[in-house]
Amino acid sequence: MRSTILFSIVLIALTFLFASTEARCNNPNVVRAGKPLAIDSFADQNNGVFYFFYYGGSNNYYLETCADQDCTRTNAPAVALPSITYSQYNLFKAVQFKAGALLSVAVLYVSATQWNIVAAINGQRVTFGNGQQVLPVYGTVQDLSVISTYGGNAYFAVTGKGNGDGKNFVVIYTVGTNFAVTGPQTQVTPATNNVANVIKGTVNPAGLLASWVWNTDGKDFGLISCANLACTSAPLRFLQSFPTLLQLKQGWSYNLVSGRPAIYIAQNGAPLVVLYCNSFSCATGFKVSNTPFFGVPVTSSFTTGGSLQLALNTNPNQVDVFKCNDVACVSNSNTHRVGGLNYAVATWANTARTSSLVFTEAAVSRTLLYNFC
Repeated sequence: MRSTILFSIVLIALTFLFASTEARCNNPNVVRAGKPLAIDSFADQNNGVFYFFYYGGSNNYYLETCADQDCTRTNAPAVALPSITYSQYNLFKAVQFKAGALLSVAVLYVSATQWNIVAAINGQRVTFGNGQQVLPVYGTVQDLSVISTYGGNAYFAVTGKGNGDGKNFVVIYTVGTNFAVTGPQTQVTPATNNVANVIKGTVNPAGLLASWVWNTDGKDFGLISCANLACTSAPLRFLQSFPTLLQLKQGWSYNLVSGRPAIYIAQNGAPLVVLYCNSFSCATGFKVSNTPFFGVPVTSSFTTGGSLQLALNTNPNQVDVFKCNDVACVSNSNTHRVGGLNYAVATWANTARTSSLVFTEAAVSRTLLYNFC
């Protein structure tokens, strides 16, 4: 308990210590030079300061916070998720939720037929409903999604293929505002028998309901929408197949536009398209529209004023950022261009102060932070 309180005090202190620091705008900065490459990152919702996560030895995942919005230096690392068994196949994600609490989740590789889910809140391992600090998953886990609203519940979902029958599965857990983990709240077992699964999620800021888009083999898209805050019901709705999807993970992006799912999908030899649902659950149908772009969606987000933003790889070494006036981005403005990249994977973070992109370039072990102002 004492260590949990100390961890919380450190996070609160970091949140307010540099709250008045203004970001350096529209200039990519190399951050965390010479340090282990981050496997996840996000910006604190209060002040825009970034958190970076990495495996640093001693069987721990670590959190490293930037000392200002430009991350000109970082504070001493803290343990985000302790006492894990490391493997290159492990999956890790982290989010903030109630009162800025930090949820870290990892799916640890045990064997070809078993993975273990472990989690920590503010650096302290979670005990699950089975009375253990480990939740076994029997099968092959292929992707992990951890999502939340700042101040509300958090959720994590794993997808993969089961033992024996090889059928796909999606399992969803809820982390309540009392910090208790419950689940599996929902277990979706699609009948499709395929090779690979990817899942990406988000939470509706209006109704606080969570949803995920599930993709199989880079072509078939389905939507999983929670019917309530506890996500005790979350049916899977198959949407459409896009057999010429460019990339399984980076070939599409998912967000909610006006509270309705919007999936941006890059196809080989065709314009980027958007699949836009008529309702949150897509129960009343959807439409597919072309955008004006040829490119791979890096990520989608919203400006501090609420306008849709798309970040696209228009070539392997360049990302263009567009401010959109409609969901298909037919009316748009090219607000920023970031060049000199090396096949970067990007994450987007918005706060009340600024929007930021973090580019992770594994090929050259480099991390770039770009604040848009």
